[in-house]
Amino acid sequence: MASVTVIIPNYNHAKYLKQRIESVLNQTYPNFDVILLDDCSLDNSKEIIENYKIHPKVSSIVVNQVNSGSVFRQWKRGIELATGDYVWIAESDDFADHLFLERMVPHLDRDRDIGFIYCNGVVLNDVEEVITTFADLRNESHHNAKWSDSYVNEGLREIQENLMMGCTVNNASGVLFRRSALLDVKPFDRELKYVGDWYCYLKLCSKYKMGYVNEQLNFYREHQNNASRNLKKNLQFVSEYFQIFDWASKNLPSLTKKELRTYFSWYTSHSLIFGFRHNWRVYKKLARQNASLFSFMMTHNLKKHKQSIFNRIKSSVTA
Repeated sequence: MASVTVIIPNYNHAKYLKQRIESVLNQTYPNFDVILLDDCSLDNSKEIIENYKIHPKVSSIVVNQVNSGSVFRQWKRGIELATGDYVWIAESDDFADHLFLERMVPHLDRDRDIGFIYCNGVVLNDVEEVITTFADLRNESHHNAKWSDSYVNEGLREIQENLMMGCTVNNASGVLFRRSALLDVKPFDRELKYVGDWYCYLKLCSKYKMGYVNEQLNFYREHQNNASRNLKKNLQFVSEYFQIFDWASKNLPSLTKKELRTYFSWYTSHSLIFGFRHNWRVYKKLARQNASLFSFMMTHNLKKHKQSIFNRIKSSVTA
């Protein structure tokens, strides 16, 4: 029987933490251990975690004295500590059906070429009222019924069909990883604060197959502040999107230049809306990183937003 290490990274989610931990400990699949990580929470998370220190399923507890600044640094730390054949990163404000592992593990057992699988899930508000399901969201946004059925896909094909257009993997809590695949592709070799999960799935799909299970085994809370972004965050988002496409242009030879630019055009069209035009230092940094991609981004934006850019230049000259 394959072993699973469950990593629960937490920061200031004391309100949901007990429910999350209990939903893991109540799994019907027996062969798993739990790593609890706290990133210097300011609430009473540490006290809640302390209650589980002698639980037989809890193999490790790590409480940071200084905040790491990124959930993906916590992911990396947890994976370094993990010993299971498979890894489940169970985010602290979500919770799972008690059958999650029992239903997911067999899919990785059957095909060693699969690097990760993810399931359908339920989107809830803060009082646990159902908003929608991830399958409905994806089918609507992609104008098809792809997520109405389970499937296994070649990784590179999944990238071309879905992942290069955005992170179509619902959320990390609904994913089960093959640990050896994570160690192989080293998905945390870039400092990404917001899109590290997307980068992780892309790197895995560049070498492994992936799978989707159309069962509602994961429950995701959509907080009111999930969609809020200030200018500084938006600049960081755009910079990280650029890094994703920089990696893809250099590591996915099966993608044609036309395909890559088609995928990238949505992000470049939003870059000015996100206030990117006001930070020329970011432009310079990206130009050094990938001159060809930068040139396309600028050309695309000049055509699409030439009046806005003209006004920006005019105001800087007359100031």
